[in-house]
Amino acid sequence: MKKCLIIGYGNTIRCDDGLGPYIVKSLRDKVGNLGKNIEIISLPQLDVTLTSLISRSDIVLFVDAKTDMADELVTIKRVKPNPGPAGLSYISHKINIPTLLRASLDWFGVEPLCYIIMPKGFNFSFSDTISEKALESANLAQNKIIEILKAFN
Repeated sequence: MKKCLIIGYGNTIRCDDGLGPYIVKSLRDKVGNLGKNIEIISLPQLDVTLTSLISRSDIVLFVDAKTDMADELVTIKRVKPNPGPAGLSYISHKINIPTLLRASLDWFGVEPLCYIIMPKGFNFSFSDTISEKALESANLAQNKIIEILKAFN
């Protein structure tokens, strides 16, 4: 059975910026019947230490709120490693997904299939509550993640 890693990240005290952690928290109960090889983690921000987990996965799904004003409630994009060696960019507090994938490839020789799922956020003020509008994005994102997991396994 293939191994899947789901990483939800975002600031949970900035309203809809916490969509990533909110979605993966509620996914835990819903994906139990899809297989034992699904690991779900929640973080405030991406960190270089994720490369070890990424290197042990066949597919990695990142979940993070999007701030653009596009009409789509959920955007899904394939993500590939940055070209060339990771260099020093992996030590930054602003590390991004392509850099994490590059570091995983450089250090462990592994490049898993990777997607980012971006539910639309509407309110990024200070609060620990997801806005009503963003809850619709969250539900749609969860359904899309479950579809991806079913197709993958």
